[in-house]
Amino acid sequence: MKVVVKNFKLTAAFEKHVHSKMDSIEKTFSLRDVTITVSREKTSSTAQFLGRETHGATVKIRCSAPDAYAAVDKLRNLCKEKFARIKEKQSSKRRTAEVIPEPPKERIIKMRVSPMSRQEATDKMTSRNYNFWLFVDRESGIFTALYRKENGEMAVAHPVFDE
Repeated sequence: MKVVVKNFKLTAAFEKHVHSKMDSIEKTFSLRDVTITVSREKTSSTAQFLGRETHGATVKIRCSAPDAYAAVDKLRNLCKEKFARIKEKQSSKRRTAEVIPEPPKERIIKMRVSPMSRQEATDKMTSRNYNFWLFVDRESGIFTALYRKENGEMAVAHPVFDE
């Protein structure tokens, strides 16, 4: 990181302050060629960040404050916000660019449908933790589907064929 000052002398204390505030930004967001420029005017100071992201984009951030130390502090906060937004944009682009997995292929299961009572069908369905069970109702001889509703209740369905 390069520290440049205009209209005042760069002291070791000020350079240490800039590094203590801005080094973490540089490392956290993997930035290169970072230059911090601080200039003093009569009534205020201006701090400017100029750096490149690892993928090549140049970022320039500028702010003003009553004195040089406050300008560097304000610049740090603005940089954190800006790079957090950039990072979020990049991660959301990656999420949308991810390949959407194919839905699972349809699995066809052949079931042996046998005559049984509703109680036997309920017992088999619950013991196997299924949400439905197909069987032939022993009492009526009708092909029947026993299923679990969303509220947990059991229900029975009989097919009706159009003529």
